[in-house]
Amino acid sequence: MPKRILVIDDDVDIRVQLWHRLEAMGFEVVTESNGQAGLSRIEREARLGSIDGVLLELDLPVLDGLAVLEDLQRRHPEIPVIVMSPVIRSGAFHAAIKCGARDCLAKPFAAAVLANKCQEVFLKRSQAS
Repeated sequence: MPKRILVIDDDVDIRVQLWHRLEAMGFEVVTESNGQAGLSRIEREARLGSIDGVLLELDLPVLDGLAVLEDLQRRHPEIPVIVMSPVIRSGAFHAAIKCGARDCLAKPFAAAVLANKCQEVFLKRSQAS
């Protein structure tokens, strides 16, 4: 059964690009365009155990990525998160790691970097259990 990854990003082009890349890696993908919608999706689907990981943009409308991450870590710490940002903001990435993110991606990123991080964060964890 493929791992189900939620992509939360306000940029439709990024969501589509990630959808294609993640599906090519064997993941099932769902997307949301803002932080509040992402949390709502997680709440609906977490009861079914159907979200296996999250790719989360830090600069989101409605509810920013750090707020989403904090809520997600409080309610569903078992769901691994990789945060993304269009600029290298070491302070934001550091804060995200402190809040429980498993890894970070600076946009734009190479397909190989995305694949390596997703393999490490979303797949290795389940192989170890």
